[in-house]
Amino acid sequence: MFGVENFLGTMRVSRKLTAGFALAIILMSVASIVGLLATRTSEARIESMLRVDAVLAAEGADMRAVLLELRVHEQDLILNAADPAKVTAAEAAWNARFAEQVATTNTVDKAATETADHELLAAVAKVHTAYATAFHKLVADVRAGSLATPQAASAAFAPISTQLEELDETITKFYESHEEAMVAQGQAIARSM
Repeated sequence: MFGVENFLGTMRVSRKLTAGFALAIILMSVASIVGLLATRTSEARIESMLRVDAVLAAEGADMRAVLLELRVHEQDLILNAADPAKVTAAEAAWNARFAEQVATTNTVDKAATETADHELLAAVAKVHTAYATAFHKLVADVRAGSLATPQAASAAFAPISTQLEELDETITKFYESHEEAMVAQGQAIARSM
């Protein structure tokens, strides 16, 4: 300790400042190298977070939102079963949203990397197909006059409604699990850095 004090005591002020700057630069370089190495070791996890989990969480939330919009258009049709113009408008809106839902499901399936996610999305697509079939049958029956009241239309559509409520829960759990995975990975990366 005394040797360092004696050494610094014999140095001129300019040399002391130069030594201090050199030491600061060396410490900053070491910190940068350590940060770079930590970032490189986490690069795969960061990329997985951004390319998989973030996409699945965002698009999964969109799938749920579009499903709820589909249900709104379905209810519009049921409530206005006696009005052909409103039935046509509800059907057109439903068809547009359903095409969006199919495209979103395909996007999510392409982004998914886990087998469990692909299986879940296959089950979602199966319910979507059953939903489309039931909806188009409902429209045909309303137009044919066999379902002229909202009560009759609602009763005819009841069997698929239970599946749609379960589908809503499934999609919600799906995207929330990927949001939680993103948070967990982010915390793990932060700890490693």
